Amino acid sequence: MCSGDSCDASGAVGNGALNDCSSTLAHGAACTPTCNTGYTLSGTRSCTAGALTDTVVCNPDPCDASGAISNGAAGSGCTSTLAHGSSCTPTCNSGYTLSGTRSCSAGTLTDTSVCNGNSCDASGAVANGALNDCTSTLAHGASCTPTCNTGYTRSGTRSCAAGTLTNTVVCNPDPCTPEANDDSKNGDDGVLYCINGGTVSGTTGSCLCTGCDGFGGASCETAGACSASDNPDKDGSDSIFWCINGGIVGGTANSCTCTCKDGWDGLSCEIAKACTASDDQAKDGSEGVLYCSEQHGGTIGGFTTECTCTCAQGWGGSGCQTADACTANPLDSSKDGSDGSIHCGEHGTVGGVTNSCTCTCDAGWDGSGCETAKACTPSAESTKDGSDGELHCSAQYGTIGGTTNECTCTCQSGYGGSGCETAGACSASTDLSKDGTDGSIYCINTGGTAGGTAGACTCTCKPGHEGNGCETASACTASSDSSKDGTLRGIDKGRK
Repeated sequence: MCSGDSCDASGAVGNGALNDCSSTLAHGAACTPTCNTGYTLSGTRSCTAGALTDTVVCNPDPCDASGAISNGAAGSGCTSTLAHGSSCTPTCNSGYTLSGTRSCSAGTLTDTSVCNGNSCDASGAVANGALNDCTSTLAHGASCTPTCNTGYTRSGTRSCAAGTLTNTVVCNPDPCTPEANDDSKNGDDGVLYCINGGTVSGTTGSCLCTGCDGFGGASCETAGACSASDNPDKDGSDSIFWCINGGIVGGTANSCTCTCKDGWDGLSCEIAKACTASDDQAKDGSEGVLYCSEQHGGTIGGFTTECTCTCAQGWGGSGCQTADACTANPLDSSKDGSDGSIHCGEHGTVGGVTNSCTCTCDAGWDGSGCETAKACTPSAESTKDGSDGELHCSAQYGTIGGTTNECTCTCQSGYGGSGCETAGACSASTDLSKDGTDGSIYCINTGGTAGGTAGACTCTCKPGHEGNGCETASACTASSDSSKDGTLRGIDKGRK
């Protein structure tokens, strides 16, 4: 019987050991090497008739690199299966910077990554102070303390947290203190030269020396320039001088002066001057000069700030520059408008302004003051009643008379009506010259009858009379009527 040959299965295993694999692995048998720590076995070794089949590999294990990192995060590259021989970089939060990495070797993770807090720039200038131990690289979690200049006191600190500087440092100015001997002390260090009874106030850099009556200057070292006061007791001995009404103070203590503005007088400008007139419209009396037109009779009065301008009659306005509207004076015939009053009666209308007055008369009136009624004139208008000097009166048949408001219209004989426009009924007359033009016609009443109206009269004869005025008796005629007595001639003239 033939037996299968054995195989040599003792070849070295990379990153592992033979375990039960020998140089005489029997035909039909298999063996399993072992892998070093950090490696994992895949495959086997088997023998068939002296031929070795070897698929064994010791594969390096991956690493878990997903662990948290303080002040940061694992990041997308650091996973729980970081491959052997690989490395990854976590990410840091804002204000932190990464140092180190994470790397994998046969299942073993080497982690040197750290998120370190960033430093801060604490070297910014300190107003009225110095940096001291504050640098441009103040470490995370550290603090520093600037110092302040003389005359200032510090409050607050500077500290760093993850690249963010917290700065509460302030060098606060100290209250000022006085110095009576060193005139170089100007308050920059909180000490101020202040003499002559002055009182120091304020803080370092803003010191003041005040309250030294009669003295001036930053340190009360100079006899003070005079200043104005409305207190009449102030005589300038302390450099305060009674000076009012816009006066300008000059001089120094004990030699004060008060220079007055226009319109004022006196040692302290306390006396208002009498006002004067001016043609300048801007002058309002505040300086003793007031716009007041003397040309138009303005009279100036009063004293500075209380000036008056009294206008002559007929003028007005702030400076008597405006001519008034004219007014009527019906009684005084001497009024010519020069004072805004003009002689003008009830039948006139006043117009214009002072020096240019007019008196326009109503219709029918005349004279300088419209006081004279005009002679009446006839008019064909029936509405004319004489109130304007015109009266309804026929020029042909009436005679006009009178004056405005008292007009008359006297009618010719034979005419009547308000304007003598109506012809009257005719009347008979024995006057042979009467032809009817005046409403009277020659017509013998015994023989004729007057008819018609003036200008168109008729004389109608009775039977038995004839002629223009029926003055002629007609020849008698016979009649069979026994009642006929001859008074009516010709009645039966055609009858015999």
